[in-house]
Order: sequence, then C-alpha cells, then structure tokens
Amino acid sequence: MLQNRRRIAAGCWAVAGLPILASFVQATVALLETTATVIPLIGSLTQFLWSVSVFRVAGNIFRSSSTIVFILFVLIALAWTAQGVGLFALRHRVITLGATGFVTLFLVLFELVYLPVASAGLPAIQTAGFLFVPIGTAAMSWAASLVFDWSITLDSEATKALSTAREDTQEALTTFNSQIERVVGEQVQSSLKTIAPEAVTAFESQCSEFRDRCQAVQDEADAVVDGSTSSRERHDTAAQLQADAAKLNDVAGETATRVISTLERQVEDKINERYSDVHYVSRFSREYTIRNLRTHNSVSLPTIDGPAIQIGGSQHEIATRLTETIEADPDGLAAVAGAIDTIDTHLDAIEQTLQTHEESIAESLDAEQREIETATANLDELEGPAQERLEAYLLEGRTPESSTGESLPTKPTVDDYREEALKTLHECRFDAAIQSADAAETEAREIVQIAEFFAQSVTATIEYGSGSIPVPSSIDATLVERLRVPFEQSYYIEYEVAEGVLNITESNNPETESTGGDATTNSTGAEYSGTVDSTGEHAALTEGNPQDAEVPHDDVLYVLGELQANAASQRGKSTVELQTEQLPAKFIKPAVLNEIKSFAERQGDVVHVAVPSNPPPGFLSIEVADGVSPRRVMKQLQSVYA
Repeated sequence: MLQNRRRIAAGCWAVAGLPILASFVQATVALLETTATVIPLIGSLTQFLWSVSVFRVAGNIFRSSSTIVFILFVLIALAWTAQGVGLFALRHRVITLGATGFVTLFLVLFELVYLPVASAGLPAIQTAGFLFVPIGTAAMSWAASLVFDWSITLDSEATKALSTAREDTQEALTTFNSQIERVVGEQVQSSLKTIAPEAVTAFESQCSEFRDRCQAVQDEADAVVDGSTSSRERHDTAAQLQADAAKLNDVAGETATRVISTLERQVEDKINERYSDVHYVSRFSREYTIRNLRTHNSVSLPTIDGPAIQIGGSQHEIATRLTETIEADPDGLAAVAGAIDTIDTHLDAIEQTLQTHEESIAESLDAEQREIETATANLDELEGPAQERLEAYLLEGRTPESSTGESLPTKPTVDDYREEALKTLHECRFDAAIQSADAAETEAREIVQIAEFFAQSVTATIEYGSGSIPVPSSIDATLVERLRVPFEQSYYIEYEVAEGVLNITESNNPETESTGGDATTNSTGAEYSGTVDSTGEHAALTEGNPQDAEVPHDDVLYVLGELQANAASQRGKSTVELQTEQLPAKFIKPAVLNEIKSFAERQGDVVHVAVPSNPPPGFLSIEVADGVSPRRVMKQLQSVYA
C-alpha cells in the first residue's frame, strides 16, 4: 500500500511537471533570445506543436510577454524541482508543501499570460483544453504532496489500521464463540467428557488456539500504540496486524465449523466403540440376556426425537440412534450429550439390578459348594466299603429308591439345580434362578446331614464300642438299613436298625466280605493257638510254604492288630509304622515279622513292607497305595489273615 502511494505521488509530480518544464524551456529560450527549433529534440517537438493552432497562437502570445513573466516561469520550474527534492530526497513535508504552494502560482501566471487565447477565435475544444492545463498541473502537484506517505499520514493510517484490526479480531472472536457456544457449550463439553475425554480435550485446545491468535493480534496492537518505534515501523506493523485480523475474521466461522466437525467425528467413534455392543458378563463367566429385562431393555431420551431406544439383542440401537442424531441435527452434539447422561444412568441401573440378583444367587451357590465340600470331608473320615457306598450314593448319584418313594439327595441333583440356577439367572429370570439356587443349597444341606450322621455320630459310637443312635427324621431309615453290610465289613461291628434307632455293638469275630447281608464267621485266634500242622489250613492260606507252619497264628494276628491301632493314630500318612521295641519279646521273632512281610506283600493295596534286620529296635512299616486308607488296609490284612 505504501509503495502504491509513493508511485502515485511520483506520477502526479511528473505529470504536473510536463507543462511546467515546457514553460521553463520556452522562457529560457526567450531569455536567451534564441530559437527553440535549433535545440535538438525540443526543436522537433516545437515544430509539431506549432502545427496545432492553439499552440501557435499561445507561442506568439508568450513571446510578446515581458521578461518578468519569463523569470516567473523559470522560478516556478525551480519550485517544481524543489517539490520533487522535498518528496523523494528529503521527505520533508513542510518544504514540500511550501514548494507546492509556489508551484501553484503557475496556475495564475499561466491564465494571465495566455488569457488572450480565449478571444483568438480558436476552436472551443482546443481553447478549453489549453486553458485547463494549469488547473491540472496545480491539482497534480498538490496530489503528489498530499498522497505521499508522510509521518503524520503514516501515524493516521497506523491508528486506523490498528482500530480495524481490533474490530476484526473482536468480530472474529464473537463469530467463533457464538457458533461454538451454540453447538458445544460448556455443559455439553462436560457431558461429552464422560464418553470422549480425549476428543473434548483436543477440541478445547483447538478453540483456545484460535482465541489466542485473536488475542495476540489485539495485544500486539496495544503494544504498537504504546511503543516508541518510528512512524513507518508502526505503520507497517499495523498494516500487517490489520491483514492478520481480517484473515482471522474471514476464517472464524469456517474454523468453528471445522473444530466442531472434528469433535463430532471423534464422538461418533467413541459412541460406536462404547455403545455398539452393550453386554454384561457375570462372575460365572457367562453373558446376561439383558433383552429379557423388560423394565430395562429400552430407554426414552427427551433430547432425541423418536421412539424409545432399544437395548440388547438384535434390536440394540443405542450407537445407531446417537450417531444419526449427530449427523442429522445441527445441534446434535447437545442432544447427544444430554442423552449420554440418561443412557449411562440407565445402564448403571441395569448393572446394579444384575449385580443385586447375582450376589443373591452367588451367595446360595457358594453355600451349596461349601456344603458339598463339608459332606466330602465327612465322607473322607469313613473307611472301606462304608465310605465307598456312601460316596456312590451321595456324590455319584447311584442311589436306590427310598422307602418313601423319594430319591436321596445327591451331588448330581445339586449340580442340576446349580446349572438351572445359573441358566435362569443369565436369562434374567430371577425368580426361577432363586428357586433353583435355594433348591441346590437345600439339597446340599441334606447331603451334609447324612454325611455328618454317619461320619460323626455313627463313627463316634463305633469308636466308643457300642451304643444306640436315633435316626434323624431328615434321614431315610431305608438308607441307614442299606448301609448295614458296608459298615459291618468296614468296622467289624454288629449293625441293626429297629424302630428308628441304629444299634451298634462290637463284634467278637471279624467278618469276611459278604453280600446281601450274609456273613461267614471264622475261627478266633484262640482256635489257632495250637499248631496248624495237623490241619494244613494255614499252609494253604500261605501258599504252602513249609516254614509258615512253624509261625504261631495268634502272634501274627496280634502284630497285625497293633498295626491297625497305629494306622488309626497315624492319619494322613500312606505308611503305617510300628516300633518293635514296643512289642512283647515273643512277637519280635524274625519268623513272625517275615510272615507278616510275606503275607502283606501279596495283597493288592500294599506297595512295600520293611522289616528291621535285628529288632529291637527298628520299625516294621507297611506302605499302602495312593488314595487308599491305611486303616482300612490294616483291617483287611487282619481279616484276611484270620
């Protein structure tokens, strides 16, 4: 802009100088009393001008003028030159204006000298054009002085430019902020942070960046006014600030639209990521069918037009409806922001509902699990066929029908109830789930009652020696009767149920394995106190080893009885140990110990037998197979040997 002003000033000054220079040449020639035609270039131009009648008449008039007129024209030419120096060399406004004022005399002098041209009978157009020359010259001269970029002009333009810059930046801020506030107000931003915090942060950063650019222009404008720089520097800075402000004003609306569009796209991505597939997985690693939650499978949104939004299953449409709102509604972000709060509250209610019912069901199922563990632990206290039979009944479900026609409580039944509870829970059929979970817990509790009755009450009576135990009403007497044979085989007792009472007495003779409740009794150890060579029975039992006939049968049974007693006190071990020095001397004979070793090693549940080389001291030890009760094996050894 400044360069243009200088070019205009130079052009005006040059145009003004043409008639002034022409008059100067004409006056100089007159003063020198010579002819212009003899001057190179000027002579040719003079001859051309004389061909025009108005110039020929004017030339005659000028030559008839006085010397003072010539001198004045020369001085005016000098004043025009001084104006040029003031403009382009000195750049001094006062000198330039003074010279310009003197140049203005050219108008008066020209009109006074050439006024007779008006009455010379020349064509009107030529006359008017000729007499207008001094007017144009004066106008061009003043235009050159006024257009030039003087300091006062620079300061004025700088002030105007700074004011415009402030106005443009303020308008840019107003346009930008109003559009942002209309679409994405502070409340909307706060709500959107719950779903797309990073996108909102980026949005706020972009908004702050534009506002900072506008504020920077205003701050710099203030600094220019308060600064001590030159007029030209202030003008140049102001002009640049004005241009920057104008650009900001032009792009304010576009920038707001762009940052809002970016936020919309990012929010849509987060909506699709968060709400496209809403599902809940329980602590049991199963997914809920939330579509079955009739009070929670849809949500009405006041800020979004249309029917309630469906949740879950194939009809799930949260993400679709929200993104459609953003794309179709100019104020879609505000509507979606309000909807998100409602949706999150609704989803939290779903989660709370599921959690409440899940905790209730889980509590019952955990109790059921603990009951089964308790029952299993109690059954582990039993031994032999009694343990095996009860485990088959209660834990494996291989139960006979009870006397009442009702099935016994079993772990498979508990598992079925448990599975049904989990199935209906995740189908959101909570009443049915509660019923199944309660049934599982009740069934498991009944199993525990049976297991505790036999593992605690019955075994305690057995250990005491004898007694009568009332059969609880919760336990079927038929079941108690069916376990007579297994308990008699396991503990060598007399077992009888009569009128709801279990009677237990010690058995004088151990029984061999039997079925259907029939037992075959063997001879007691006293019956074997004599030699067995006469019968040969012991030799047959020991595979006919001649040396075995010399071993007192009762001695072996005594030692086996001690091993059985130690097995009862050494629970949790797979090896039963007997310290030989604790035995009477008659039972520590190598023949007795070797007999026990030979016999025990032929039994299937015995892994290894160790006999001390020179007892006492030393340990007789029998190792049984994994998972086998040492106490039961010792009882079997004694029973079979007997």
